Amino acid sequence: MECINGKGVKDNATRTKTEHVRSNVEYTLLCRVTVEGTDVRIEATLDGKPYVAWKGPVRSLSLPGGFSVRRPDCPALGAVRNPVTFKSARLRMLSGEARPVR
Repeated sequence: MECINGKGVKDNATRTKTEHVRSNVEYTLLCRVTVEGTDVRIEATLDGKPYVAWKGPVRSLSLPGGFSVRRPDCPALGAVRNPVTFKSARLRMLSGEARPVR
């Protein structure tokens, strides 16, 4: 959760006081994103422990300067300041259906 209302991760509402993610350690991150009208709720656990919880207007979310995604209406994964290897990623729809981007 890098940018919320223009504030970076060190200054926004999702800042956690939990232990930082360490290099060369494999983690399991589970994210749940639900949209409720114009608001979004994002909850994440890291290795089964609460990591991030945030709810607010979708318009409050943005990418840090210099970053972009091909389709802003699609999920995206990334990392800032550190190299990351995603060994796998799965998407499970709570409702509706996922369609391939063409």
